[in-house]
Amino acid sequence: MVKRTWNFVDKFSSEDELQSYIVQNTVSIKRTEEIEAGKKVIYRCSKYRKYPECDFQVKVIFSHDGGVTVSTSNEHDHAHRAATTRAPSPVREIVKNSVAAGLSCIQTRRAIEHQYQGGVSRSQLCSLLNYHRSLAVPDIHFVDDFRSWCHQHSALAVGPTAIHEPFVAKFYINSCNDIFVFITTRKLISTAPLSGMLQVDATFKLNWNELPVLVFGSSDGNRRFFPYGIAVIGTDEAASSYITLFQTVKECVFNVTGLQYNVQYLMADGGKGITTAQQFELPNCRRLMCWSHAIRKIRQHRKMIPVEKWRGIERDISTLQLSFNDNIFQKGSSLLLTKWKSDPELFMFANYFEQTWLLDLKFWYEGAAIGYPLTNNGLESLNNRIKQQYTLRNKLPLPKFISTMDTMLREWSRKTAEDEFQTYPKISVEIEKQAWKWLKDLNKNSIFHWHSYSYIVPSTSNKDYSSSLWLQEYATFPWKKFEDFSKWFYAGRLVTLPMMCSCKTNLKTYVCKHAVGISIHFGLYIISDPNKLESLGKRRGRPKKAGPALSC
Repeated sequence: MVKRTWNFVDKFSSEDELQSYIVQNTVSIKRTEEIEAGKKVIYRCSKYRKYPECDFQVKVIFSHDGGVTVSTSNEHDHAHRAATTRAPSPVREIVKNSVAAGLSCIQTRRAIEHQYQGGVSRSQLCSLLNYHRSLAVPDIHFVDDFRSWCHQHSALAVGPTAIHEPFVAKFYINSCNDIFVFITTRKLISTAPLSGMLQVDATFKLNWNELPVLVFGSSDGNRRFFPYGIAVIGTDEAASSYITLFQTVKECVFNVTGLQYNVQYLMADGGKGITTAQQFELPNCRRLMCWSHAIRKIRQHRKMIPVEKWRGIERDISTLQLSFNDNIFQKGSSLLLTKWKSDPELFMFANYFEQTWLLDLKFWYEGAAIGYPLTNNGLESLNNRIKQQYTLRNKLPLPKFISTMDTMLREWSRKTAEDEFQTYPKISVEIEKQAWKWLKDLNKNSIFHWHSYSYIVPSTSNKDYSSSLWLQEYATFPWKKFEDFSKWFYAGRLVTLPMMCSCKTNLKTYVCKHAVGISIHFGLYIISDPNKLESLGKRRGRPKKAGPALSC
C-alpha cells in the first residue's frame, strides 16, 4: 500500500475559520482519533458514494495550545459517477421543477429529453413525480390533522401578494359527519360587495370522504360568474350548513373590506335546506329559483297531460317567465291557471303548477330580479370545470383534495384580478349595429314618453297596438284571457333609460337594440366608432368573369 502524502495548507487560530474551509471544500468527517499532540480528525469528500474514485481528504490536528493545523491529500475527482439504479441528479432536478410548474408526466418526460443526455425508465419517472407531488400535499389522515391544518391557515395573510393567498375564514370539525371549512382569498371575497346577488350550489364526488363542496359567488354585468370561495361540509345540504355559510360570508366580507354585505337576492336550486336557511339568516332577501332547474322539473311532469297539448303549455310558461315585474307575473299566472283549469285534461297539472311554482318557489321569472341572472348556469359551468380541470373526474384523497382546492383558489383569485368584476354590461359593436338599424327603420312618432326616463315603443311585428294603447292596457290590466295577455305582451316594449327594456334579449343579457337605440336617439349614448356601423355588403348580380390577359 502506498503511503498517503499530506500537503500542509494553513494553520488556523479559530474553529470558525476551519468550518468555513470545510464547507468550501465539501468534505465530511471520516474518523477521529486522539494523538500525543492533541486530536486528529480526517475528512473525506462528501460525495464519495456518488464518486467512489474521489480520494480527496483533509487532515486537521487540534493541538493542546489551541492551534488548528490543516493538511490535504490528493484532489477532488468527480469524472466518473458510480453505477446506481437511482435516477441521476439532473433528472431529479428537472422533475422537481416540472412538479413546481404543474407539468404532466408526458410533459416532464419531454423536458428530460431536451435537457438531459440520457434515459430514464418510466417507473423511475412516475415514482419521482409521485414523491415530489406528495411533498406539496398536506399530511392529513385524521380529524385532528384536518383541524390542525385549518388552524395553521386561519390567519389572514398580509402583504401586496397576500391577496391571492387562500385562508380558512371559519371552521369547525367535530367528527367526520360534522364539518364546516370555509376557504377563500382576500381578492375573491372582496368582490362580494359589488353585487347584491349571492349564487350558491353544491357539488359532489370530489373526494374519497364524500364531503359535499359548496361553491358560491355572483355574476357580473357581462354574465360572467365570479366565485367568492368554497366551503367543505359534512352533511348533505342541511339547512344548518347554509346558515353557517351565509353568516360566514357576511362576517368575512366585513373583516376583509370593512363593508356590510347586503344580500338582496339569493339564487339556488329548489333545495329545501337553502330555503330554510334563507328564511332564518337572510329574511329580507328574495329567494330566486333557477329557471333552468324549474323548466326541467316542469318537463318531468308533462306525462300528466296529453302529448299534443304540451307544446302550447310550454310556450305559455315561457311567455310567463318573461314577465318584467311582479304585477305582470301575478296577472299572467292568474289568467294561465284559469285557462288550464277550464280544461279537465289539464286540471291536475294546473294544481301541481300552482302549488309548486306559484306558491312554494314563485320567483323564477325575469322581473323577480331585474339586472341579475335568473339561472345558475354560470355556477353550474364552474362546477363542471372543477371536475374537468382540477380533479380530472376523480375522487381525490382528502390531502390531495385540499392541495388541489388551494391551487384552484389561487388561480381563481389571480384571474379575478386580471379581469375585474363589471357592474355595467358591455355594449358590443354588434349591438350598436342592430340599434342603429332599428332606429333608422323606427317611426319616431311611435315613441311614446310615459314618465321620467321611461318610453313605450312598438315591437317590429306589432300591427294592432299603438304605443298609447299598449300603455293604457299596461295601466289597467283589462285582459280576460291569457291569449289577450300574450298578444299585448309581445306588441310593445317598455324602455327605461339608460339600459332597461322589457324585451327578452334585455331581460336575459341586460342590453338590447331598443335601449341602445333610444339612448342614441336622445343623445345619451355616443357611438364610439361610427365607421364600424357601415357594412360593405355585396354587389347585386353575378360577378364579372376575368378577361383575357393584357386586354383593355
